[in-house]
Amino acid sequence: MADVMIDVVGLRATTTLNKINELLGKTPGDQSLQGCKTEYTMLVGSFVPAAKSVIYTSKHQDAGKLMHDIPDAVGRLCEDKFGGSSPITDFNSGVTIVAGIAEAIIGQLG
Repeated sequence: MADVMIDVVGLRATTTLNKINELLGKTPGDQSLQGCKTEYTMLVGSFVPAAKSVIYTSKHQDAGKLMHDIPDAVGRLCEDKFGGSSPITDFNSGVTIVAGIAEAIIGQLG
């Protein structure tokens, strides 16, 4: 179940990244969106694969830590660029929620 939730986090983050790219197509110079793109690119390219690689090993706590760090990345480092209300707030909230669920499931692994 934990690996499925990590996949869900990856899918939600990819959907958000696609939305960011769509918005950047309309406003290419938006530095706030560029910052969010950087964060989501890191989530999709690093956090999620790293979590998947250790989920069923003795280092599964590392996967939980990665899931724990996601809300900070999308909240503080993305939302705050817009003063707390971005055009992707709903997307960020979705990623934050599923990351929290994934973290809780990983925490049950022992």
